[in-house]
Amino acid sequence: MDLTLKNIISRKIWDDHLPSSSFQNLKQLTLWRCAKIKFVFPYAITKNLQQLQYLVIKDCIDLEEIVAIAEGLEAAANVVFPQVTVMVLENLPELATFYPGINALEWPKLKELVVKDCQKFKMFTSEPKSLCLDQKDISLDLKLLTLKDDNSIEICYNQHPTSFYQNLTHLTLRNCENIKYVFPSYIVKSLHQLQQLKIQNCKVLKEIIAKEDEATAVVDFVFSNITSLKLEDLPELTAFYPGKYTLELPKLKELLVKDCTKYLSFKKNNVETECDILDPKSILQNNKINFNLELFQLYDGETNIRWHGQFRTLTINKDNSTNIPLRLFQRFGNVRELRLFSNQYINIKSPYDLPNLEVLDVYFHNRLMSLVLFSVFFQNLKVLKVSSCHGLMKLFTPSMARSLVQLRELGISYCKMLTEIVENEGDATTSSEIVFNNLNKLSLEWLYSLTCFCSGNYSFSFPSLEELKIEIASIWIFFVKEAYLHQS
Repeated sequence: MDLTLKNIISRKIWDDHLPSSSFQNLKQLTLWRCAKIKFVFPYAITKNLQQLQYLVIKDCIDLEEIVAIAEGLEAAANVVFPQVTVMVLENLPELATFYPGINALEWPKLKELVVKDCQKFKMFTSEPKSLCLDQKDISLDLKLLTLKDDNSIEICYNQHPTSFYQNLTHLTLRNCENIKYVFPSYIVKSLHQLQQLKIQNCKVLKEIIAKEDEATAVVDFVFSNITSLKLEDLPELTAFYPGKYTLELPKLKELLVKDCTKYLSFKKNNVETECDILDPKSILQNNKINFNLELFQLYDGETNIRWHGQFRTLTINKDNSTNIPLRLFQRFGNVRELRLFSNQYINIKSPYDLPNLEVLDVYFHNRLMSLVLFSVFFQNLKVLKVSSCHGLMKLFTPSMARSLVQLRELGISYCKMLTEIVENEGDATTSSEIVFNNLNKLSLEWLYSLTCFCSGNYSFSFPSLEELKIEIASIWIFFVKEAYLHQS
């Protein structure tokens, strides 16, 4: 039997005249916006909730306890929910305790526990200002733990043996304003089933793993099953672990570090640097991380670097470095699409072979002077778009143009200083032909300084061209004085 109650205005939801056995088949109970109720169950009913599996209580603003002591009876020693696997408690501002007289609380099958906006809740408080799982028999099979909007200063893992956490697969901390670290180091070895770790908006959190007193040796941390690690809006985070350590994340698929300005910064002493988190000797040290990632994002409040593994797309936005961070190409050498937006690069070049690169977008690079790329960088390029690069005067050298054997689309727009597409190197004494065999779409738009396609002694052929768009180019009819446009 499933029971959902919403917007109930009564102060209690159980009829005193009903026999307690009436609820013996209840499997799911959801209470939502029951504004006046003070408790969920009278104690007499709990012994008959042997089938209850799912307990969700949300937005009950006057609720003070889950199980109430019956008048005239002493507090019971034990409350047991043998089948409950999921418990969600959200926005219960007056909830102070699960059961006011409890000595032991048993949840032997609890797998998912979510606590959000329950500032007075004492189920987790054996000491003031501590988030302690202090009941001895909550579960040894707890898989998902979510703590949100909590004011505790630490999570007291020492209330249980480390084996208590051995099956934990998901841990989320969100808006835990006073917590300074996530784990003590001795707990980590028990977290071999942990798959997802998400820490968000914890304003004073300084480290993920806390250092034990006087520990000096190198510590090896192995999270053998973590697939997703997300650290967001942690302004005081300075270290994953404050001592010497190594970190192994062999199954990592998602890595997100966002708005952790003391932990991840693309500047050091206000001097532009490359992406330090990718340096094996910096923030993540000499760590063994699977960089065959499905999703990778670094954001320090300004610079945003994002990798999408499904489409093999690498996007770099608002990087103030002079040169493109080359270590990105070391990590993501199989990139298919490279998108560069609003960076401060003077030139775009890489000594690394990018044989799979098919799409290159370059937008809003005011300092960019040239696209001096090795020909191997361009060998499989199919789409090239350049826009709003106002310092760019020439786009290609003749040798680069000849290397674009797979190019199908070329679009150039809003480059105020661009005077020609292919640079005149002055080395051709006789007319030399450059053929764009596969180019079928060419657009030149709002190029106020463009005077020709090339001022050198070259002719150009476009045998596959199907679409030509030229708009507001000062001299658009002539690509070069003696060049010709050929369409088969």
